[in-house]
Amino acid sequence: MLGNTKLVDYGIQTENSDIRVHVCPTARRIYYYNTSDGLDAIQTNKYRKVPVYTNGIKTAEGYLVPPDDIPGCMMIIPPIPGWHTYFNGNDTTSRKGELATRLTKKLIEMGELRLKLNPVEINDLDMQISGTDILIRADIKIQVKCDFNGGSKEFGGTGNLFLQIAECNPFRQT
Repeated sequence: MLGNTKLVDYGIQTENSDIRVHVCPTARRIYYYNTSDGLDAIQTNKYRKVPVYTNGIKTAEGYLVPPDDIPGCMMIIPPIPGWHTYFNGNDTTSRKGELATRLTKKLIEMGELRLKLNPVEINDLDMQISGTDILIRADIKIQVKCDFNGGSKEFGGTGNLFLQIAECNPFRQT
């Protein structure tokens, strides 16, 4: 028996993230940008809204946006040999998302993602004397997406990133 087949608003416009990461195994690249810049891009109405079908049922909608059209979008080639081979197009959405999240976490630990930090110079003499001259607070919320075929055409991707705005879960996938 099918679960919910009605699309609900769910995606870039409803999430509470600061940064979005698109892991694109086909293009062998990772793209990341400020969520607000991706949202601004789709609100220009310049991009095509497309449906996603799973077993003949519309399960999502989103916009196809070239990475270069998102201000500040960064691209990296993960320095982990063969990372893209862990992804399989036949895996569940959950499995692909899990792999994408693990890879992103590893890249952050390796210092590969340049995240904007907010350093604050400490002017309190007691804190300076105790050894603190600069304090960095980094409460950065990151949303990770496995955008399997996304990414620049020159690297084998579709030429776009998929910025989802709606979904449903008729097959009760976790």
